[in-house]
Amino acid sequence: MNEDLTPSPVIDTTTPSVARAYDYLLGGKDNYEVDRQVVEMLRTVAPEASLTGRMNRAFGKRAVRYIAEQGIRQFIDLGSGIPTTPPSVHDTVHSVDPTAHVVYVDVDPMVVVHSQALRSIGPGLTTILADIRQPETVLDHPHLQAHIDFNEPVGVVIFSVLDVIEDKDNPLGIVQQLRERMAPGSYLGISHLSARSAPEAMAHTHKISQETGFPEVAFRPDEEVLKFFEGFDLVKPGLVDVREWHPEQDIPQVKIKLVGAVGRKAG
Repeated sequence: MNEDLTPSPVIDTTTPSVARAYDYLLGGKDNYEVDRQVVEMLRTVAPEASLTGRMNRAFGKRAVRYIAEQGIRQFIDLGSGIPTTPPSVHDTVHSVDPTAHVVYVDVDPMVVVHSQALRSIGPGLTTILADIRQPETVLDHPHLQAHIDFNEPVGVVIFSVLDVIEDKDNPLGIVQQLRERMAPGSYLGISHLSARSAPEAMAHTHKISQETGFPEVAFRPDEEVLKFFEGFDLVKPGLVDVREWHPEQDIPQVKIKLVGAVGRKAG
């Protein structure tokens, strides 16, 4: 069941948070003025930014459902964020198999608090406070170990998280450590801010980070995002605009673009 893992660190309400800003972008209420200011600054150059957020959520749902339909029954959601609107990963997974295990991981104490409060309590479901930049800490966490058997295939999803990990923190090395633990037949799902985005939107996002203390984000080109999938066979259609991955409806173009893919570990 969802263990009581309420974190002790004080929640910083004076510096904008990625999770809280994203919550506001999606229409949530678990955010502060400092987070709302960042989003409103972004909307001055990309008024449709909320649509980008919803597209990311929709891609995540489709990717998770696909992985679950391949028979995967244990999932790790890295950088899970505040559960603003359903469905969460476990909602989608449990629609395929109610007995599947899901572990949520986030570095933001507020995310963990709200995840425990808002996500359904059930067998095989837990949320832990950990930093993806220290993957061994995540992978060796006792509560993750209690729910995930790395001798069996696992679904690892990292939706719009690697783009807030700077190159100095070696995001590629992080994913490689994850891959080493994942059994053959495991799946990896990633969405990432794309260098396909409008130049003025990327420049303005950088300016926001400089002025507000919001984490610097990386709009990486396709060839860099593809490196995260080394050792994985990409599911068709490969790495594409998230609008185009197993689409369920037509979605307008946006200035801030995300690419996404799902890969199966070979072997």
